[in-house]
Amino acid sequence: LRRRQVELVNGFVDNAAEGKSRVEQMIMGQGKTTVIGPMLALILGNGSRLVTQVCPEALLDMTRDVMRSCFSSVVTKRVYTLSFDRSSAASNDIAQFKKLLKKLEVARLQGSIVCTTPGAVKSLMLKYVDLLQSVQAAPAILRCPVQRLGNQRDKAVELGDELSENAQKADILAR
Repeated sequence: LRRRQVELVNGFVDNAAEGKSRVEQMIMGQGKTTVIGPMLALILGNGSRLVTQVCPEALLDMTRDVMRSCFSSVVTKRVYTLSFDRSSAASNDIAQFKKLLKKLEVARLQGSIVCTTPGAVKSLMLKYVDLLQSVQAAPAILRCPVQRLGNQRDKAVELGDELSENAQKADILAR
């Protein structure tokens, strides 16, 4: 290990122990993917926190392969890939949200590693914001007593169910 790599790993571990965020930048060839990432995954992936490695989309396959080769024999850890696109049909299905949450919870408990891209993380966050906004912007018809709705009752019930499901999805994403 190079001195700078040891300093970076120690710094990240110390910040994680204190609950602080940390960002570092290194030039190409300094061991981000092959040394620092696997060491941090080994140290931090203890079952109490989810270890997520975010890398450029062009490097996702390589990063995942490096992690799998590092954790396939002596110290074994599963390596998952998180893909999310807020415009896909699956991103509107509550069952898919529950499945995603379950997968991430299992990954955390097992000390596994999740590899993903900035685009997937942004899509996940934007979907969360979209869901919150849809619930917050509920139309006035949902605030009326059911007795006053008349022929709009079915529409209001359907809309209420949709907003309730959006609230559940947002709760899942918040975890």
